[in-house]
Amino acid sequence: MLKRLRRKFVLVGAVAFAIVLAVLVVGTNCALYYFNAHSADSMLDNIVRLRGDLPRPSSHNMQRPWDYPVTEETPFETRYFAVSVDSEGEVISTSLEFISAIDEISALEYLNQVAGSGKDRGYVGRYRFLAYRGSDSGGTIYIFLDCSRMQRTQELVLLVSSVGSLVVLAVTALVLFALSRRAISPVAKSVERQKRFITDAGHEIKTPLTAVIAAADVLAIDMPGNEWVESIRASGSRMAKLTADLIDLSRFDEADPFPDRSVFDLGSELTELCDAFRLMSASQGREVTCELASGIYVNASSEALRRVAGILLDNAMRYSDEGTPIAVVLSRQRSHAVFRVSNTCSSMTKETLSRVFERFYRGDASRSSAGNGVGLSMAQAIVEAHGGHISASLSGSTVSFTLTLATHAHHDAPQ
Repeated sequence: MLKRLRRKFVLVGAVAFAIVLAVLVVGTNCALYYFNAHSADSMLDNIVRLRGDLPRPSSHNMQRPWDYPVTEETPFETRYFAVSVDSEGEVISTSLEFISAIDEISALEYLNQVAGSGKDRGYVGRYRFLAYRGSDSGGTIYIFLDCSRMQRTQELVLLVSSVGSLVVLAVTALVLFALSRRAISPVAKSVERQKRFITDAGHEIKTPLTAVIAAADVLAIDMPGNEWVESIRASGSRMAKLTADLIDLSRFDEADPFPDRSVFDLGSELTELCDAFRLMSASQGREVTCELASGIYVNASSEALRRVAGILLDNAMRYSDEGTPIAVVLSRQRSHAVFRVSNTCSSMTKETLSRVFERFYRGDASRSSAGNGVGLSMAQAIVEAHGGHISASLSGSTVSFTLTLATHAHHDAPQ
């Protein structure tokens, strides 16, 4: 449990930090893209306003951070070309004196790409263009500004921010993992104290409880059929089982609660248990169908998995509608063994089903039904200790408990 808590602590911290980094990287690069586009548009507007001349720095005009930087070198650094077309779309002239990387054929190719787009501004390759409609001839002047430096800068910022964020995220995850033990240490201490209390209290209760049950057995011999004696014996036995279950639950939180694992055929192991429940249910007028596939090997504690199967079958017997069948299926799904117990329970609700694995939870509000409410919690603890998963689902009035466990790498029976 503590290992899972530690992993969740690291995972939640890393995911939260990853979301923050993603928002920062996306926001920064989107803002840079917007400012570059706005800066290029401001230069294009200036070129139109000055009728082809480049703006020069002025001490009277303060430049905003997102405007195109205008310095004494701007006329030598800024590269653009223009193409004029008439109202019919025929090329009137091309202006290439401010650029050397473009010839007339290339200029016309760029014109063809933007003329049919219907846009007045936008990017085409590494150029930002502006479609300016002249008032004299009724034609259109397309001005293309070279933005290759801006684009390279933006690509570099994107690369550095992305790689830097991944590096920072990896370092953060390592730091979280290193500090996670200390972060969950109060929880670990609380869990350890709880386990120690349950174990100590269980052992302390066992002694007087054993004496009470023994005394009740003696009284049963002297007073056979006495309802008070039978009640004491039944209550004592129930309390003894509950105490043992609580001690087992606390033991399942250990690092390796099942050191006696071995490789075995799960279907063969559960056949005898299913046969016993089938005979028991037949005496109650209820049918249990068992479809257990053979050749499904798992590396686990056979006693523990039999206990889980017994809990699920016993739960189905207790809470299924009278006269309805119980279906038990063991199958293979890829590299996992899937054990499913299904029964009909018309009184089951989704709210109740979502809480069935809680300790001491019982759907019967009056708590008059048999059982102590820790069986399914114990089944879940055993399965998770084996690295598996157990879940409950409701389809109509059919309740299904599904256990999924990884199969052993070698499917042949051990020699």
